[in-house]
Amino acid sequence: MTSHYEALQPIGPDNEQLDQLTRHHVDNPEVALAVRHLRQETALSQHKFAKLVGKPQSTIARIEAGSMNVSVKVLRDIATAAGKDLSVKFVNPATNDEHL
Repeated sequence: MTSHYEALQPIGPDNEQLDQLTRHHVDNPEVALAVRHLRQETALSQHKFAKLVGKPQSTIARIEAGSMNVSVKVLRDIATAAGKDLSVKFVNPATNDEHL
């Protein structure tokens, strides 16, 4: 089962978590939350998720903490391992209007 997962789109119900990450000067809070939510969706620990993805657990932890500037390739690897597609969108900050 494959569906699009907009890793870079703001996450609606988690604005509080997003705000907390932003206040802590996290470089990529949307990516951190998106990966954490994807892992939680699989109901796996960081260790088991890392094995599924083929990355060290420390990499998953750094991505989820927002302390790693993760590449699109790594995000695609994570999405593929979780049975998802990665979709990147550019949106206007004020309106969330998509630009193609």
